[in-house]
Amino acid sequence: MTAFKGKGSLFDQAALKCPAFDDVDSNNKKTRAGGYCVITDHDGDEAYLKWQNEGDMISGPGTFEYTGGTGKYKGSVAATPLLGSRRCIGRTGRLQGRRPGIVDPWVLTCSSERS
Repeated sequence: MTAFKGKGSLFDQAALKCPAFDDVDSNNKKTRAGGYCVITDHDGDEAYLKWQNEGDMISGPGTFEYTGGTGKYKGSVAATPLLGSRRCIGRTGRLQGRRPGIVDPWVLTCSSERS
């Protein structure tokens, strides 16, 4: 997942884990997705986030929220809108989101175990 600007940014060289779900209703061409993230920075402090969005089979609005953390991120809370978009085609692809007005999107690589 690419979520942060380069060297010297707040989460430069941070580790990121984001288990997520993506419910797809192909009959009605609707989706609902969301998940939780733990970002561990180079000092070992963690930031906790959650995100969600709903939309059609291509994109939809949602929110990205900081919900707390440890060390320097303890007590951190904030929310920002995001626009999620789906790019999973076939067995592999990408899921990505973008905060309105921000150039750099975050991107997740995804795959399907279906044969």
